[in-house]
Amino acid sequence: CVKAFQKRPGGHDLWKAFCERQGGGKRDPAARRIQDLTHFLAEVNSGGVAVETESVPMSRHARLVTQIKQGQRSSDSFKHCWWRYCAGLENARDLVDPAQHSLESLQAFMSKAFQGVTTHDDEHKALVQQVKQGQRSSEEFRGAWYTFCSKKGTQKNDPARHDKAFLHEFLANPLTQRARPNSAAISSIAPC
Repeated sequence: CVKAFQKRPGGHDLWKAFCERQGGGKRDPAARRIQDLTHFLAEVNSGGVAVETESVPMSRHARLVTQIKQGQRSSDSFKHCWWRYCAGLENARDLVDPAQHSLESLQAFMSKAFQGVTTHDDEHKALVQQVKQGQRSSEEFRGAWYTFCSKKGTQKNDPARHDKAFLHEFLANPLTQRARPNSAAISSIAPC
């Protein structure tokens, strides 16, 4: 059951955090005591019922861990907001791994530090589509995108993994404007 849970989004990170809290240094479920496995499954199972199938329900903590990790992967601004939140905690060390935070800490971040902001809004999706369409339509545009990403110090070339500000900056760049195959086919969205 633990191995099945590890395959779920965020499951591996929760297992890793649990193993670190319990000590012993072994992450392989087969090398852990039955009591450890039972304790882990009880911890992640919000109903407190023993899990017997691969369809392990995710606890609120696990769902928030997954949301925060996905937010960090999809948006640099979300990631930086999370890092600032972690740096502001009064802990002796900054914990940037969401799985290391309590449910209350994750809820506080989601409700206060990033209130009202979604990682995938319509404008972001439209900007991503503009960049992807430009890449499909023109080698020069594709080259301009890779060059822009490289000059910004990032190796992330998937437009969906960048925030709106990054995409706006790229689309407003004069080199990008010249590389557009058909400016009528790729409409520009004005930055906020």
